[in-house]
Amino acid sequence: MKSGIIKKKKTRNDLFMSNVTKKALLNAFGEALEVKPFDKISISDLTARCGLTRMTFYYQFNDIYELMIWGLETQLLDASKDCINYDNWKIGYLRVFHFALDRKVYIKKIFERIEHEHLKIYLNKIV
Repeated sequence: MKSGIIKKKKTRNDLFMSNVTKKALLNAFGEALEVKPFDKISISDLTARCGLTRMTFYYQFNDIYELMIWGLETQLLDASKDCINYDNWKIGYLRVFHFALDRKVYIKKIFERIEHEHLKIYLNKIV
């Protein structure tokens, strides 16, 4: 008999709660960006803002960079989700540009302070 941890299969409710938790952390990240530079935001700042524990954060993400990337990808996909075919790809691009314009203060704060190595790793991953 092997000993070890038996992982329970995630239910639909587990996935829903995970998504709610991730969105709460993302909202806390946005609030923190309004008052602090990116590199001064801590995980404790985020968890305190939404009443979660640090362990809950680490259950969802490895670090703040992963939270930030998840947030950008999720929101960009959501903005362009129904514009994936040839007939309406231009609308998708417009939505992405509007997304960036609507959040330019946040994006500027992130790119002013983000370590270039993290950006390079991410861009290499998606290219």
